[in-house]
Amino acid sequence: MVNKQKIHFLGLNKIWVPGREFHHLKEILSEVGCKITNSRIAFNSKVYLEDKYSLKKSFYHLFKNKVYFDYFHGNPLISPEFKDLFDYTLKNQNKFSKIRVTNNQIYEIFSKNGLKEKLKKIYIGVDNRIFNQIENYKKIEIKKKLNIPNDYIIVGSFQKDGVGWRDGSKPKLIKGPDIFIETIKLIKKAKPNLFVLLLGPSRGFVKNELEKINVKFLHFYENDYLDMKNYYNILDFYLICSREEGGPKSLLESMACSVPVITTPVGQTVELVKNRENALITDNFSPKSLSEVSIELIEDKNLQRNIKTNCKKTALKNDYKNQILLWKDFLNV
Repeated sequence: MVNKQKIHFLGLNKIWVPGREFHHLKEILSEVGCKITNSRIAFNSKVYLEDKYSLKKSFYHLFKNKVYFDYFHGNPLISPEFKDLFDYTLKNQNKFSKIRVTNNQIYEIFSKNGLKEKLKKIYIGVDNRIFNQIENYKKIEIKKKLNIPNDYIIVGSFQKDGVGWRDGSKPKLIKGPDIFIETIKLIKKAKPNLFVLLLGPSRGFVKNELEKINVKFLHFYENDYLDMKNYYNILDFYLICSREEGGPKSLLESMACSVPVITTPVGQTVELVKNRENALITDNFSPKSLSEVSIELIEDKNLQRNIKTNCKKTALKNDYKNQILLWKDFLNV
């Protein structure tokens, strides 16, 4: 009987994106013979921390464990709030074995600071079994259930863009909620029948601002991850306005549902998006640029069809099941 390698995944109970990512990884690694546990008692084993913030309080290296963690985003040049964490990571390399990053920007920053041998780039993938296109009649039923008129243009934003885990009335600026509002304001001038669908925690700032500019919206926190595809599927397009990202995860989830994405040049969007082929990407963070390509997409049916066809191919290529070899190499299993 072959002994399974035990890996302690300490983030299995986390909420929102990190928790989802860990559950996908649990499934992938279980398929290659690993035993996954969320036990915090570990000796001479492998420990995957909840997040990059956990490194500061981690003691697992003292008990002969190999420690791994994700560093999705946190450019110390773009986001000064991350400088302390970045510096700590550089100075405490003895505390971990490897870091998983999700885009070239963070990879290059760490590489230039002497951590290249400890890095592995693996995109935030997508499960195409969960995220896929649904029939038109189901889309109509969902809109009816949510009281969204059929003639409205529905823009999606599924993220956490407020500070903390309460109402989120203070904006988390790296997520670009201010850019999002200004972009929506400009789109509405040309397309008054605009509707914004918000999912995720801490969306208070965006909701308050949408009310001020008289844009209809609906917000809720979807607890059932399996239902997320229903809300992607009723969108006319998904709008990413972030100043910095690790992914975002919503990029490939939207693509898997054949929903066009309009995005700023952040995270893995820069590497996965082929402009005007599988999505639309701006070369800056200007609401004017974002609104112009949004209006173009709304009015150009051929562009919509082309992107919907090609974005699904990108999602299939970046399915979690196609990352198994990368994860085996990263965790040495």
